[in-house]
Amino acid sequence: MRRILITLACFATAFSACSAPASAEGKAEQIGAFANADTEIDIYTYADVDDKGTEVRVAAIKVQNGQGNNVAAFDADDWPDFVSLIHKAEASQSSNWQPIGEFVETGTTDVSHVRVSAGPGIRLVVESPAGGAFTAELPASRFVEFEAALSRISDFLKVPR
Repeated sequence: MRRILITLACFATAFSACSAPASAEGKAEQIGAFANADTEIDIYTYADVDDKGTEVRVAAIKVQNGQGNNVAAFDADDWPDFVSLIHKAEASQSSNWQPIGEFVETGTTDVSHVRVSAGPGIRLVVESPAGGAFTAELPASRFVEFEAALSRISDFLKVPR
């Protein structure tokens, strides 16, 4: 699993060259890109076969702004917690930003924290010790499109509804 998360993180971080061990057989797909001013939230899926021959599926959220980006990865057990935070943020819109909650990544040595806030949209901050903290905002006008991408990820991860 760790190898797959490293591969996914390398793929999602601007498609740069990566020295981590990566599978040539894995398949990554960008599900959505949500730009707003000088920030962007990208959503990816990645599937590969682990060393035991089992298919492993993960999703990633990449938050980027003019200074850089950071990524958080999710498996099928983690994904519903993140979606729940997004739903709560969508239902908590106001003119002022307020914290909704936080997701803490598992299965990696550089643990990412995803903080979700609600206001005149949704604000995501992805932060990790090695990657730093990066913030992006999703305007309310993009909620329907973002929800569709979240649903595609749920289907990809085979998350029961």
